[in-house]
Amino acid sequence: MTSRPPKYHEIKETIKQGILSGQWSEGVTIYSEREICEKFGVSRTTAIRVLNELQKENFVRREKGRGNILISSDEKKVTNTVCLMLRTERHFYAPFLHQLLRYFELTHYQLLIFPFGPFSEKKTLQKKWEMVLKARPGAYVINAQKEAPLFLLDNEVKNTASIIFTLNYEHAEKIPAAYVLTDYEKGGLMTANYADSCGYENILCYTNPLDKSNTGQTARIDAIRSFCKQRRKSFSILEREKNLQYDNNPEMIADTLEKIGKNVAVLCDYDARCEVFLNAARKHGWRVPEDLGVIGYFNTPTSQAYGITSVDVHSDEIARTTVEVLQKGTNNTVLIAPSIVERSTTRRRT
Repeated sequence: MTSRPPKYHEIKETIKQGILSGQWSEGVTIYSEREICEKFGVSRTTAIRVLNELQKENFVRREKGRGNILISSDEKKVTNTVCLMLRTERHFYAPFLHQLLRYFELTHYQLLIFPFGPFSEKKTLQKKWEMVLKARPGAYVINAQKEAPLFLLDNEVKNTASIIFTLNYEHAEKIPAAYVLTDYEKGGLMTANYADSCGYENILCYTNPLDKSNTGQTARIDAIRSFCKQRRKSFSILEREKNLQYDNNPEMIADTLEKIGKNVAVLCDYDARCEVFLNAARKHGWRVPEDLGVIGYFNTPTSQAYGITSVDVHSDEIARTTVEVLQKGTNNTVLIAPSIVERSTTRRRT
């Protein structure tokens, strides 16, 4: 015996059939909450649910002071498409993308996805994109862009209703759109405070070359620097060379550590970059976590495999919030607070 669908679903389907059969003209105002209550004999809560569901499926547009307006065919073509500008950090990207598509599976949007960032132009990554998206009808990857704003020149995209930037910190406030970001400032402060609670006297930030246009990096570094100044702790920055010589040269890492001294916490901007510090420290007889603590960022499988303490940016929450912001139709910036996942690279023995 099959269960009967909920009342709100029955009413929604009845109204949809009326819309599809031409009962109302496009652009007119249809049922109010009170009219649904009276016609179908349901509560106001059920009536609101019906109208919200119709709005999610792009049959009506709810406007304060005007009512519930039937969306036109042309408007539906536009509002059914959402552009997502996503950074292609390979250490974080695949699991996040899967979560994002899982939440979008519950909606009726067509996705135009614009990958950009340090790995977006690689053919191998583009192939991975295609494999991931085969299981998601209505999702398309547009050719990778070197700079995010370039996509605004594309007429195919200009008329879409929604543009959401996820994990994109370089262009915040430059383009009118919804931004869903991890809170890098809070992440920096939280990480520094955690290192202090572990008893480390020196803090070293290992990061990409400093770039003021990278507002995420700047916010994180400034928060750590400010914390160290307030607590009178030693603070140093080691900028990763563009030719990767630091990543591939444990001797250079060891020399840097010797100058700073033991009892240092290294805060890396990515999990994958923690491994070189672990190798260098152990090669030169430094104990982890007694002499050296290592903290990564993004809490990827790399940090889990190597037991690295890391900052979890909560990719699942970012994905869910992206869909929520889209459905609300706002252009607000939403910051997702990260948290520390403690593992063996900082957990000192007592």
